[in-house]
Amino acid sequence: MENKQYIVALEIGSSKIVGVLATKLNPQGSITINAVEDVKASECVRYGCIKNVEEVKHYINEVIHKLEGHLNGAKISSIFLSLAGRSVRNITKQVNRHLDVETAITQETINSLLQEGRQVFIKGFDVLDVVPRKFLVENVEVKNPVGTFGSDISAILNTIVGKSSIKTNLNRIIDPNIKVNDIILTPLAVADTIITSDERQLGCMLIDFGAETTTVSIYKNDALLYLATLPLGGRNITRDIMSLNILEDKAEELKKTVGNAMATDAATGSMQIDDIAVSDVSKYVVARSGEIVANINEQLIYADVRADELGAGIILTGGAAKLNGFVELLEKTTKMKVRRGGYPSHVNVLATKAQNSDIYIQSVAVAAIAAEKISLGDNCVTPVPQTVKPTVTIKDEPTRPTTPEPDKGSTKKNKNGLGKKLLDGFKNIFKEDGEEDEDDNF
Repeated sequence: MENKQYIVALEIGSSKIVGVLATKLNPQGSITINAVEDVKASECVRYGCIKNVEEVKHYINEVIHKLEGHLNGAKISSIFLSLAGRSVRNITKQVNRHLDVETAITQETINSLLQEGRQVFIKGFDVLDVVPRKFLVENVEVKNPVGTFGSDISAILNTIVGKSSIKTNLNRIIDPNIKVNDIILTPLAVADTIITSDERQLGCMLIDFGAETTTVSIYKNDALLYLATLPLGGRNITRDIMSLNILEDKAEELKKTVGNAMATDAATGSMQIDDIAVSDVSKYVVARSGEIVANINEQLIYADVRADELGAGIILTGGAAKLNGFVELLEKTTKMKVRRGGYPSHVNVLATKAQNSDIYIQSVAVAAIAAEKISLGDNCVTPVPQTVKPTVTIKDEPTRPTTPEPDKGSTKKNKNGLGKKLLDGFKNIFKEDGEEDEDDNF
């Protein structure tokens, strides 16, 4: 195996389980996506939450086996794991610290504030991460408080929480022989990967429109203001269409080919596909799309943010975001411009399957954040020791002294020597009375 630093990331999604094999190119975190493998897992994972641990374990082993097929005999020994789900959201918490005298604020002080921010107790929920929103020193906002002096410091924090079962089940699905290096929050990974620093500063809304959930994140002044996961996704539209007495695969196909989030002429026409009225399909798509977009727009109210405060508008991603007319409906409803999120320049995607960023951005984003977290000497891939056959050393036989070839004149003399006498003695032992030697030269 070549001397490369490999990264393996697994994303447990509502529609599929995805594995990413990447190589870290430099200390700054640039990566190449070498391979992406996935398996469908729509029934054992619902709304981003694992429902059947054994099935998910089986699918993960299948994905890992497929990824190892790209490694020339090497084995995956550790992974980075994604974490998401409809219960994931943020809680705003303010932590204050009063010091007796004006003191230099150190990283230890900040770490202590962040640790205090984790002290949120909600029955059935775990604290998944703490993300700073702003710091105040002597009641004045400072971007980086480390190195400043003061006696009063406050931190306004986003404490990210999720149902305890999410993390518990994640710990159950991984082969004990494979180490979990870290668990990475998917919404934060996607935001860190596809939102630019200017967009964070100006203010923006990130919408990840997936199969069963839609995650909304709002940023302003380079800080996360709001995070919520809605239990609505593209599959809700598909299941509505299934009420026309068709199976899910057919409903999904109709959604993609003739469905449109905006009302069109097809919604009132008489066109049919396989005895299914296109107008009926359109009505379902328009109605459910309108509900989803209305719920997205409502998050601005919950976040206490106006649309005109988000100068960079909306960044849209996710597999369901490819629905015809969805961008137009989102712009019309929210009164904000929308751009599609894609891979950043420091992510080089070689894997053909991952060229579509709408479908695989979550998995690639987890790999990109893993590249920033992995230590210099660590590697998610371990070469398998080659079996070396033992070397057999053949020793040279000792050289026997060469016996000079006797000349013809000495042959008779040798035969009449000691050997001849012994031979004659043996013959006499077995010779019967009166028997003559038949061959003196025996």
